[in-house]
Amino acid sequence: MDRSSFTITDELSEYLSYNNDFQAELTTWDENGWNKQTEAFDFSPEISGNTFATTVELPSPSELTVNYTASVSESAVQELQEALQEQYDALNGEPGSFTVSLGNTADFGGTESSGNVDIGGNIEAPPAPGVPNLGESFGKSVDPSSVNIETEDDELIDPVDVTYTFKADLTQWNPDEHKENPEDWTLGQNVVIHDTLPSQLEWNTSAEDFIDAGDFELTEAIDFDGSAADFAAESYVGQYAVIGQDLYINVGQDQQTNVSIDVRATITTLDGLNTWTNDQGWVYYTAKNDASFTYRDGDAYWASAQTELIDRGDTSGGVNDPGKFSKKALSDDTAYVDQGESLTIDYQFVVAGVDLTNSYIVDERDQNVFDFTDEDALNEIRENISATYLWHQQMGSEHFDVSVNDDGNLIIKLSDAGNEFVSDDVEGRLEINVPLTTVPFE
Repeated sequence: MDRSSFTITDELSEYLSYNNDFQAELTTWDENGWNKQTEAFDFSPEISGNTFATTVELPSPSELTVNYTASVSESAVQELQEALQEQYDALNGEPGSFTVSLGNTADFGGTESSGNVDIGGNIEAPPAPGVPNLGESFGKSVDPSSVNIETEDDELIDPVDVTYTFKADLTQWNPDEHKENPEDWTLGQNVVIHDTLPSQLEWNTSAEDFIDAGDFELTEAIDFDGSAADFAAESYVGQYAVIGQDLYINVGQDQQTNVSIDVRATITTLDGLNTWTNDQGWVYYTAKNDASFTYRDGDAYWASAQTELIDRGDTSGGVNDPGKFSKKALSDDTAYVDQGESLTIDYQFVVAGVDLTNSYIVDERDQNVFDFTDEDALNEIRENISATYLWHQQMGSEHFDVSVNDDGNLIIKLSDAGNEFVSDDVEGRLEINVPLTTVPFE
């Protein structure tokens, strides 16, 4: 193909101008298609506004590659802005995209090719109007959530006291006129908490602190005998009522109200509770209780809380639960000692998921190896015992009481300082390191 006097023309969008940074290279082959060579090529077209044209002499076969850039010209900035504004206005505020195409068309010896870059933006659809988060406004919990019990003939020996806590936070209920849906943010009535205890529980109304709402004043509606809907009346705001198994509390609808209310109850029987038994033979009873929070006609938010009662049976001989307790020597290497010498072995105890303040470790000794009744050996343990609580909190010897029982076995439990250290998080992971020294080997 004869490529002498090869004509190239190019036209940019009306908003663009050339940066006059043309670079070109020419690749050639011999007549058999071999011996490829690439070298720079002088490409200096004649530019006129947003177009250029040039004629070049090209061998055959060959390939000419031309690179150049363009940008929005200073004189066209305002026109481009006006074109974009026109596209934007055409959406009339509705979601959608607005663009202006910056095109480029080139002609290579009679063959035309085009490309373009779109510039513009989007109008995003507005987010759906929000609604109050009911889980942040209302809630219920119970303490304890888990408790050990003793039974006789599958019945409680002692009733179990529990405290239910009801949360009512009305601060997010703000029907601001600027909201698209102020009706969704409006409390349609005084908020009424209604809790019906299952038959295994009863409200502990005889307790001196039966109900405690902190700074939120509550008085008893002694003569009330009705439903939750009846208790929503304005006359019952700031009052509570107990009718048999039913508790009603009216916290009103003041947007400033943010109250937490503790109410005492007692689990009196296990009869009828859901149960299951684990591999250790422990029987678990579940006392579940639901409460409703009525805040609008026909609407109620429900919250649940449950206490797990655990009958471990006879634990006087201790409890062996690998999921709660483990023990290992920190070295499993073989140790060699001379006759008449003793050996100190570092042991690690891990306790988790039990009430540490009401538990203790009984380390049963082999009397041929250890003698915990030896005062020197016992003092060594007391001085060197250490622990890590909740993976990183360091504890020392002052946090433990170490003693020996009548069988000569080692007893390890938290001291008063240790109980104070674990505070309210009494079921956290406790890792105890104890050095135990053997008797002299004869």
